[in-house]
Amino acid sequence: MVSNFDELIKVSHEMAVEKGWWPTEKKRSVTEIFANFHAELSEAWEEYRRGRMFPWHEPVDNDNGRSVYTYEDIGKFPAGPKPEGFTVELADFLIRLADWCGSLGVNCLEKRDEEIRPDYKIKPDEMIMFLHLTTSKLFALADGVESGDGVIEQLLMIFSSEVTDRVKADLEKRKREIVSITVSRAVHCCLNQVESFMGNNNLWKVVNIKLNFNLSRPHRHGNLLA
Repeated sequence: MVSNFDELIKVSHEMAVEKGWWPTEKKRSVTEIFANFHAELSEAWEEYRRGRMFPWHEPVDNDNGRSVYTYEDIGKFPAGPKPEGFTVELADFLIRLADWCGSLGVNCLEKRDEEIRPDYKIKPDEMIMFLHLTTSKLFALADGVESGDGVIEQLLMIFSSEVTDRVKADLEKRKREIVSITVSRAVHCCLNQVESFMGNNNLWKVVNIKLNFNLSRPHRHGNLLA
């Protein structure tokens, strides 16, 4: 069970590695990772458009003809069925974001950013756009976060090795700080949104529901390419 983003980083990345999403023989592309971020946010938007804010699931096999089941009381969500809904898609976004942070070794993000105060309840449409923009900002940084991948690193080759190593280390540290701050804003934006209609800490409960479901999935479920 996770109760904060730092715990989610560890759990989600370990699970993703175990399920085969970080193969040692092939490096994952940044575009693949970030396309999945945007996909989860778009799915959250579609759930909002349909008014499906709370976790829900389709009828199980022996419930033919019955309507879907919605759970405002998250504690009653059963193990087994695939969870769906606006909050679930936000949970999926955070799980993927945490997995990426785990791949970079980025942690210690449990600090609510002052720009998004606990009492500020952002509207769902504003939140989705904010998160898309935040994800795009992270994508712009991501190329330089991983050593040796960024354009800046290539330009630094014109300097002596001593200068290059020192400047690269400073740039790496600064970029990681920016990533940490940006990720923290995204996390707390999601927390504030869910708190506005479900109460405090309920997003972490939804995250745990989805983690448990993901744990039950097979290795690289569905033979997905990314």
